[in-house]
Amino acid sequence: GTSARCSYTQTVELTRPLELSAVVQPESCSGSNNGVITLDVTGGTAPYNFVWDVAPGIQVNDRNQAALPAGNYSVTVTDSRTPSGCAVTLPVVVPLQYDLELQASIDDVECFGGNNGAIYVTVLNGSGDYTYQWTKGAFSATSEDIEDLEAGDYTLQVTDNVFGCTVTGVFTVEQPAAPMAISVVGVTDNNCF
Repeated sequence: GTSARCSYTQTVELTRPLELSAVVQPESCSGSNNGVITLDVTGGTAPYNFVWDVAPGIQVNDRNQAALPAGNYSVTVTDSRTPSGCAVTLPVVVPLQYDLELQASIDDVECFGGNNGAIYVTVLNGSGDYTYQWTKGAFSATSEDIEDLEAGDYTLQVTDNVFGCTVTGVFTVEQPAAPMAISVVGVTDNNCF
């Protein structure tokens, strides 16, 4: 007999699974829109397709994102494997690094038309080094707390001199609704002399 030899050859391409991670830079101050998401894609088969959920600042089909406000984002990356590619979705959180907050204690004016009101403020979540700018019409002050105030709305803008963040608040000093009215009901003479 003759021995028959059979052989079979097949080429198989092995690929690592598609993996996705993100490096995040937080938004430094509320409203600065400077958060950044940088994606790291490994495995799968290049080229990759990127689709971000629509959100403020997002460029829907870009790999990396910049100029973002703090918030929750999501991206789906699909590789080029046939027939329909492999997809991985990654949720990404861009945090807010410095969230300045104002707290105030207000002393209202005691008598209608008086000027003994006061506002005492505390700034939270900042560096401790602040610039203060109070305004109300022609009134202006640059101290942390303000006193000897008439009734009305006072606007305060605080700037953190280290982080560069600003926060604004409006505080209302109240007064009694009307001047105290005194009426004389009757007069009785004193007959003791």
